[in-house]
Amino acid sequence: MSQRSALEYRATILLGIIQQLQTTRQTEMLKPFDMTRSQFSVLTHLALHPERRCTISGLAEVMEINQPGITKIVKKLADKALIDVIEDKQDKRKKHLEINRQGLSFVSQCQSTIQPDNAECYKSWNDNELHAFLESLDKLKTWLDSHRNDIQTD
Repeated sequence: MSQRSALEYRATILLGIIQQLQTTRQTEMLKPFDMTRSQFSVLTHLALHPERRCTISGLAEVMEINQPGITKIVKKLADKALIDVIEDKQDKRKKHLEINRQGLSFVSQCQSTIQPDNAECYKSWNDNELHAFLESLDKLKTWLDSHRNDIQTD
């Protein structure tokens, strides 16, 4: 393995470890809100652009969750009155989703609870380190997002 390959492999391993640690931490922090990580991820996705509606199939695609899974999450969020599910006027099978004011308030409340933990996590980082880290994460996210369907296994 070349030095470059070893670095790339280590970066991938570290991302996996970080993902697992972050998943566990976020799961625990959301328990008082009776919210799963998947539910919170969908809710925060909708909160990013509250003016936009999306369909269940569109949400399933962007969240990379299968249709039955996203349907179950949407039902839970609707039952908690955090999102509105609007039937399509032309196709009754099609549902449009949008976060409502209660959902936006809920996301804000969760973020306020989580923020002190975030601040603790990054308190030893100076602003330049955090900016550089965010630029790298954004570069990785952009690449992964634009290469969702071109995975090569050989």
